[in-house]
Amino acid sequence: MKKLALLIIVLAVPAFAADPPVTDAAVKTWMQKMDDRAAIQDLIVTYGRLLDAKDLAGYSKLFAAEGVWEGGIGSAKGPKEIQQMLERVYSRVEPGQYGN
Repeated sequence: MKKLALLIIVLAVPAFAADPPVTDAAVKTWMQKMDDRAAIQDLIVTYGRLLDAKDLAGYSKLFAAEGVWEGGIGSAKGPKEIQQMLERVYSRVEPGQYGN
């Protein structure tokens, strides 16, 4: 029984001990993933900053021409419609009503 356990350990160790080789392609893939994550995080922060500043034109331009905004206040497609929808909503909000 001890020999069987030792054989299993000896056979299993190389599978866990060997790291896959680091290739240029693997490094490029990892770097692209990190760049993509940073770009997404920057975009999310920019959405918030522009909306907090009530820069509705700037906010709406973050959407692609076919981009769709959907939420509790309605839905709109494309920067122009998104800006118009947000302007309608913001025009109905009383100053100070939601911390603005």
